[in-house]
Amino acid sequence: MLALKREARRDWQRLRAAQEQIKYNILKAMVKRMVNHIRGTNWNKFVMDTATNLQKTWNLTKILKGSTKKTSTPAIHGQQGMVYTSVDKAKVIAQTLDDQFKPSQIQEVIFNRDVIRTRQQHQSRNTNSKLLLKLFDRTRHQD
Repeated sequence: MLALKREARRDWQRLRAAQEQIKYNILKAMVKRMVNHIRGTNWNKFVMDTATNLQKTWNLTKILKGSTKKTSTPAIHGQQGMVYTSVDKAKVIAQTLDDQFKPSQIQEVIFNRDVIRTRQQHQSRNTNSKLLLKLFDRTRHQD
């Protein structure tokens, strides 16, 4: 049944014909009814099995009551290693945020001056080489 539904869906998407869409919708509804029927049957069987077994009844009661173990958040890897408790996790997250939002370190004045000088020297070299190329081109055209 599922294979027929998939095939009908492919045909409808490929052809975009109204007849194919009707065929697909009918098969989709049939599959949905079949799945709901199977679910109902399986649920009834599960309830009957649970009613005859006290251990299953108690487990189902705990699940429905919500008294089973709650899932916790996973451990976090902090600077000093793994952290498991909520308080420690909060501290690690706070430390990480604190580290991320620190201002950048101030660079040294001498370093900045050297960078500016190097850039200016590079630009002057490029300017000189451009001038030399222009002069060379002029002298070549005059000959």
